[in-house]
Amino acid sequence: MGMDTDERFICDYLKTFRGQFVCQREIARRASGKRRFNDEPNWAVPVLARLVDKRIVEADAAGHYRLCPMD
Repeated sequence: MGMDTDERFICDYLKTFRGQFVCQREIARRASGKRRFNDEPNWAVPVLARLVDKRIVEADAAGHYRLCPMD
């Protein structure tokens, strides 16, 4: 099951946080650039949902996300 470009952007960004949860807004702003965030601030929402469905990313109760731990 491959990842598309947006999924890769988010995963690469989350890798820099070593297991810490990050808010969706910050992911949307930094994973693909501020210009994209300004044009389309919610672009990451459906991508994060797909990553959660694939069990690559997990969300906490506050709606923050991190890569699933690799055990």
